[in-house]
Amino acid sequence: GDAHFVDFLNDSPREMTWGRRIALALLKKDWYNPLLKRQQSLHLLQDENATTGIETRPPLVTRKEIPSIEKAWAYFEHNTLP
Repeated sequence: GDAHFVDFLNDSPREMTWGRRIALALLKKDWYNPLLKRQQSLHLLQDENATTGIETRPPLVTRKEIPSIEKAWAYFEHNTLP
């Protein structure tokens, strides 16, 4: 089964390249991570709905996975660099 499964997203910073560490630190900047503004506005909408009691339908979600900088760096370090 999954007994040998390793989640590379949980690497300690000591096991990461400097590039990956910097990229992860920049994830909190909307000029680096364009999805951040979208996530923040979605959270604000959810908070507003909770206080007003008015429900709105969430945007349609497709099965297409949202790109992840974290996953991309982990893949790069563990599959491309070695």
